[in-house]
Amino acid sequence: MNRITVERVKDEAKNVRTLFFRWDQKISAGQFVMVWLPGLGEIPMSLSYIGSLKGITVKAYGKVSQAMIELQPGHGFPHDLLDRMDLSVYRKIYVCGPEQMLYRVMLKLRDRHVNAEFSLERTMKCGIGICDSCSVGGLQVCKQGPVFSIEQLKDNPEFGIYRTTYSGKRISLNMK
Repeated sequence: MNRITVERVKDEAKNVRTLFFRWDQKISAGQFVMVWLPGLGEIPMSLSYIGSLKGITVKAYGKVSQAMIELQPGHGFPHDLLDRMDLSVYRKIYVCGPEQMLYRVMLKLRDRHVNAEFSLERTMKCGIGICDSCSVGGLQVCKQGPVFSIEQLKDNPEFGIYRTTYSGKRISLNMK
């Protein structure tokens, strides 16, 4: 699965819009992609632009295509759609993926009083809590995780902000 961000939109006609995005994939004429919008569904779409900036042209027919034409530049599909979802129908929300995405999902959920758990991926050298290479603001992913509740992460000073490289160097994820 590839997560993309809409870089540009072009209105083509009433209820028809082209969404442009970058995707490092060689595409041939006639190929299609499955576009998945979490909580709404998925639909097959042919690519209408196949250069370095790819595009899909969407006409609003149903709930997924309607949500697609409402996307604006900068929208990353997984976390931006949470604004339109009725989260009260879920007893618990499970989130996994890159930490930058997890962080953005947490920001969307933290004030909505939902029960959510996040599966973190961190470099683990010892796997038993001695080296602290997998620490996230005092939480050790190897011993206490890898799954953490939204309550454990929402005020964590390092979640989504820093990570440790394989060499042990602490680097910024450029999220704030």
